[in-house]
Amino acid sequence: MIERIAVAALVFAAGVLGADLSGPWQGALSGGGGNAGTYVVLQTKAGLLSGTIGPDKNNQRQPIENAKTSGNKVSFRSTMHTPDRTITFDYDLTLDGDAMHGTFIISNGKEQQRGTAEFKRAQ
Repeated sequence: MIERIAVAALVFAAGVLGADLSGPWQGALSGGGGNAGTYVVLQTKAGLLSGTIGPDKNNQRQPIENAKTSGNKVSFRSTMHTPDRTITFDYDLTLDGDAMHGTFIISNGKEQQRGTAEFKRAQ
């Protein structure tokens, strides 16, 4: 019985760790008194995760930075520069099949707000 549980755990871990996150992800952000749609295009190359993020698939404005995966956890940052400030978005997500969900923190260097993020693989 213990051997079967161990084998099942290894198969699950291999599936999560080997998950290919590459491709488009349609998302929704909620927090700070509002909601916004977002679109992420992820790429996995040589074991490294990168990509872009923006309001929709035609407006991929910010590169993804500091992308990391560990098990079913995915984290990354995007930075938006405006004439008078820099705004960062830090995402901490959990991969669940063809969906990712979790939280984000938006910061302008003086204030922070937290919100929730939900992404699904786009077609």
